[in-house]
Amino acid sequence: RDSPVRELPRASYWKTIRESRMPVVVMFYSNVDSESQRLATLVRYISIKYKDNISVYHVISSQTASRQK
Repeated sequence: RDSPVRELPRASYWKTIRESRMPVVVMFYSNVDSESQRLATLVRYISIKYKDNISVYHVISSQTASRQK
């Protein structure tokens, strides 16, 4: 499936945000944390519904470390 959630490289973060013609939602998440993965699923569904009204991006904040509970 095509997802309207696009990866946002840290190097182009501010440029992308400032030049967007639509409101922007950026999700920072860890791909090893189950709570982040559930949030990513929710954000994906919302981004599909509102794809003509908002731009949605994701930034991976951690790929290896798991969170201590």
